Amino acid sequence: MEKYKLIPRKLELSRGEKQEYYLDENPKANFAEYRKKDKKICVNKRFEELPRKEKIAVLYHERGHSNFYLWEFFHNLARFFYLFTVLSLSCFIIFMIAENLFWIIFIIIGIFFFVSFVSINYLLESIADVYSVAKTNNNTLIKIIKIEYSRKKNKKSWWAKYILHPSPDLREKIMGLILKWKK
Repeated sequence: MEKYKLIPRKLELSRGEKQEYYLDENPKANFAEYRKKDKKICVNKRFEELPRKEKIAVLYHERGHSNFYLWEFFHNLARFFYLFTVLSLSCFIIFMIAENLFWIIFIIIGIFFFVSFVSINYLLESIADVYSVAKTNNNTLIKIIKIEYSRKKNKKSWWAKYILHPSPDLREKIMGLILKWKK
């Protein structure tokens, strides 16, 4: 596996506050992400092409992930729910083959765990979105999200776009509510 270099960068956000981030030279790198293992915000080359205002919105979003103290707990809880979704569906298949009625219980449990998994992922993304909107006082972030989702070269799977993250329309509604509330 080829290692790509992370190039450190800084951007002044507001009131003299600076944010360090890292440019990932890997062509397959995500547009922007908080890497909890390294405790770094990493971006790809497309991020560098954004105007300053849009960079600030994205960095605040990623900072929203890193500043949410319960993020790791909820992230691990989501992994737990995902694991039990897979286990429940495996048991469902086994009991279906065995022609046992216990499969009904496992399909209900699987649905519960899957809904919990999706809900926690939506919560984590929404918290980061709210942090960005609260800091920038505008909806610049949703414009960037919509552009990223609509890009033809966006290789994210349906799973990554709509299960791990809320849809752009839902995110826009949440951000709109936050902006109305702040006024």
